[in-house]
Amino acid sequence: MKTLLFFLLFLLGTANVFSQQQTQVITRQYERTISVKEGDNLEIKGEKARITVESHPHNEVVLQVKFTARHTDKVTGETELDYMRYTVQERKGTIYIDNYFAIPKKITQVNSNLQAELLIKVPSGMAINLYNYFGSTAITNLSGALGISSEYGLLNVENCSGPISIDVTFTELKIKHCRNIDIRGSNSDVRATLLTGNIDFSGENSDIDIQSAGTITGNIEVQNGDVTLSGIKLTQQSIELTSAHGEIEVPAPLSVIDGNENSRVYFQPNQSLPLFKVNSSFGKIQIIKG
Repeated sequence: MKTLLFFLLFLLGTANVFSQQQTQVITRQYERTISVKEGDNLEIKGEKARITVESHPHNEVVLQVKFTARHTDKVTGETELDYMRYTVQERKGTIYIDNYFAIPKKITQVNSNLQAELLIKVPSGMAINLYNYFGSTAITNLSGALGISSEYGLLNVENCSGPISIDVTFTELKIKHCRNIDIRGSNSDVRATLLTGNIDFSGENSDIDIQSAGTITGNIEVQNGDVTLSGIKLTQQSIELTSAHGEIEVPAPLSVIDGNENSRVYFQPNQSLPLFKVNSSFGKIQIIKG
C-alpha cells in the first residue's frame, strides 16, 4: 500500500512550491464555545480539513478554527480565503459543526493553497459522529461512543475507551490503546497497537497490522489483503486462521492444516478461551511471536 501513502501525503501537503517568488500566508481564526447538556451528541463534518478532537474537563464544546491561504499574490490569497466557511448549529440535542468551501460558480480554478484546521475540545464521555473527506483526523482521550468515517485521508485514534465504529476508504488508519472496535475498510492501511478487547474488520484491498496488549476477540474478514498479528499470548488465546488462495506463517506450536483451496490453523487448547478469527482471500496471514 505504499502507493496509497504517497498519494495521501501528496494530497495533504501543507504548502505548494511557488518558484522564485515568496509565498504570502494569510490566516483567519475563530473561536466558539457551546454549552453542553447531559445526553447531547456532536456531529462533525469536514472537507479538506485537519481535525483534532480531544477531551477537556469542562461541560462545553470549544471550537477553534483556523483558515489559511498561501499564494505568491496577497490579494489572490485574501480573495480565495473567503471561500472557506464553517457553521455551528444546535438541533434537538445534537451540536453540528461543519466546514466547507463556498466557491462561486463563475470560478473555474482556485489558485491558492487553502487549508482548514479545526481543534474541538469536548467532555470526555460525549458521543461523537465524525466524517472527513480529503483531510486528516486525530481523536484522543475520549470515553464516549465514536462513529468515524474517513475518505482519502489520514486517521489517528488514541486512548479511546468507548465503542468505536469506523468506515475508511483510501485512508491510513492508526489506532492505539483502544478496545471494542468495528472497522469497515476499502483500499486502506490499518495499524492497531496496544489493543485489547474486541476488534472486527470487514473489507477489501486493505493490509491490517494488529499488535495485541493482551487477549483479544473478534473476526477479521478481508479480500486482497495481508494480516499481521503480534503480541498474541498463544497460551491464553484461541485462534482460527483461514487463507483462501494465500499463505499462512505461524510460530510453533501452531501448525498449518492444508485443505483444497484453503489453509486453516486451529489453536484452541481450551474452548473457554477468547477466540480470534482471521479469514483472508488472496492474502497472507502472519503471526509474529514475541
